[in-house]
Amino acid sequence: MSLFKVFLKTIFVVIMLLLLQYIFVIFGVYFFDLDIRIVYNIAYIMLIGTIIIIPVLIKGFLDK
Repeated sequence: MSLFKVFLKTIFVVIMLLLLQYIFVIFGVYFFDLDIRIVYNIAYIMLIGTIIIIPVLIKGFLDK
């Protein structure tokens, strides 16, 4: 697989994960009335996980 396709797939997955975090914050704060600090702490942990998973995604896409 070309490096450009790997880059595009990785960016796509990261954007989807960030959208998932955004939806989590909106639902957690506005619809379920959770404390905003708890929701943001969980979203921050999810963001760190997204950053950590980027090299794993690239290696997985390159191995195909």
